[in-house]
Amino acid sequence: MQKFITNLRDSATELKDIRALCTTAMLIALSAVLNMVSTINIGQFIHIGLSWIPQALISVFFGPVTGCVSAVAIDVINYCVRPDGAFFPGFTIGAMAGAFIYGIFLYRTKITFPKVLAAHGLLTVVTNLIINTLCLTIMYGQAFNVLFVPRLIKNAITWPIYSIMLFVVVIALEKAKVGFLIPGKLAKR
Repeated sequence: MQKFITNLRDSATELKDIRALCTTAMLIALSAVLNMVSTINIGQFIHIGLSWIPQALISVFFGPVTGCVSAVAIDVINYCVRPDGAFFPGFTIGAMAGAFIYGIFLYRTKITFPKVLAAHGLLTVVTNLIINTLCLTIMYGQAFNVLFVPRLIKNAITWPIYSIMLFVVVIALEKAKVGFLIPGKLAKR
């Protein structure tokens, strides 16, 4: 419990560091660009894209508090850049929950594939399957179970794929020794 509170405090402190803020801002901008060019819409309710990777990296590098703050910015900016339907604050809450989960599992810890798989698995269940499906139910008046089944299939397929993608990106950044840009986790190894 003490480590959890320390990580929350350290993550909040990252918001005061210039390098952390600049790196976070660049990752937010990258998310907006990826949202414009890499998102595939399958019907009205299923979206597959890469704009989640920068958000996950923010949570990995700077923790759950910075991740949650940036999740709000990313959600609003991505909606402004490429609106897909009406804006609904429930999706912002879902984005914050996902950033918090990544931060709790992966901030200031050795990144292993099982940890990434567990973090993305919990995120998939809490955010993608429960919160976002509930938001779509409220927005469009569809029955929860009607939306849940295709979303379950999509998320069951993408869960290991997205976990591998995040693991490969984080390991590649560690091997590239980009720690000088990031005052938090990577710089301290």
